[in-house]
Amino acid sequence: MARWIINRPEKHSNAGEIAVARELRKLSDRWIVRWGFYYQDNKGQNREGDFLILGPHGGLLVVEVKGGRVYHFASTGNWETDIRGQQDHPLAQ
Repeated sequence: MARWIINRPEKHSNAGEIAVARELRKLSDRWIVRWGFYYQDNKGQNREGDFLILGPHGGLLVVEVKGGRVYHFASTGNWETDIRGQQDHPLAQ
């Protein structure tokens, strides 16, 4: 099983994150997974991310889990989700 650094316990996570965590637990112990991390974006705003995954050869993967559906409207370039009020572009999140 992957080695874990847990900054967000399951009880404070949504169902999508828990499902992803269950899959990540299947990685070998050569992988390191950090669940929950905080950072500042280039505008100085505090942000939160879901998973940082460090591979056995030093590669790093950032995983942002989204619940529900994400819709992209090509004609306008807008993004929307099933989550009310959440309309940021996924890369901006």
